[in-house]
Amino acid sequence: MYFPPEYAAFLNEPIETHVGLLKLVLTNRNNKTQIEKRCTKNPLSISKPLYLTPQMAYFYLINTSGGMVQGDRLHIDIILKENCRANITTQSATKIYRMEKNCAVQYTSIEIKENAYLEYLPDPNIPYRDSRFFQISEIHLKKNSTLFFWDILYPGRFSRGEEFENDIYYSNLKIFLDNELSLIDTVVIVPERQNPRDIGIMGNKKFTANLYLFSENYELFIKELQGYSYGINPAGILVIRILEEEWLTAKRKLEEIWGKVRKTYANGEIIPTRKY
Repeated sequence: MYFPPEYAAFLNEPIETHVGLLKLVLTNRNNKTQIEKRCTKNPLSISKPLYLTPQMAYFYLINTSGGMVQGDRLHIDIILKENCRANITTQSATKIYRMEKNCAVQYTSIEIKENAYLEYLPDPNIPYRDSRFFQISEIHLKKNSTLFFWDILYPGRFSRGEEFENDIYYSNLKIFLDNELSLIDTVVIVPERQNPRDIGIMGNKKFTANLYLFSENYELFIKELQGYSYGINPAGILVIRILEEEWLTAKRKLEEIWGKVRKTYANGEIIPTRKY
């Protein structure tokens, strides 16, 4: 999978690497989403499905190590077969620890096949002081599949006064529609090079979230977005940016938009999932 060549020097710094793996294939049997294949290698794991609402399977993606450290190479591969409906979240926020050399990398590949529905809603990424993190994600969609995905970034351990003191945070997302590259979204935060809170970047805000929605009938959702700024690219992928100074304000907006997605495409309300 792709790694930005301009930062390849990080990979060349000698260190023992730790490879984690999650391979999850979901299938629809008797109108119920179930696990067809599950393969894990520490520190990655996945919970058994929970059926909190009819036909929808809920999963916790688990990192048993408690966070990302230098030398980590995590590979997440998720496939939803035809007519599956799933919600996947993380057990907690992804803590990205201080690093003296090399970096941590997380690769995520998601494939959503015909008439499948996925809510992929990981908790925030928290880059600690002096951390180096590369997040590279590919999502493959069909024209009649539905995706709701968010990616949330903290400024650091803000309760300790950390505010963008990491070395580098890099996130690259590619979305393919019927095997055609339809969206690229890249976030690069190198505080030593430029203050992320400058005007034109985060506009003096601390918390940022990027939300992505794809549905064959995205026009239905637009009616629910009064008061929010959004964009729709030529492939019909809807993008919402949230920038806030306070986390609770950002969290409220995220849950409000998620509730609107549920109402529009899943005929239901948000079901709170316990994490702590």
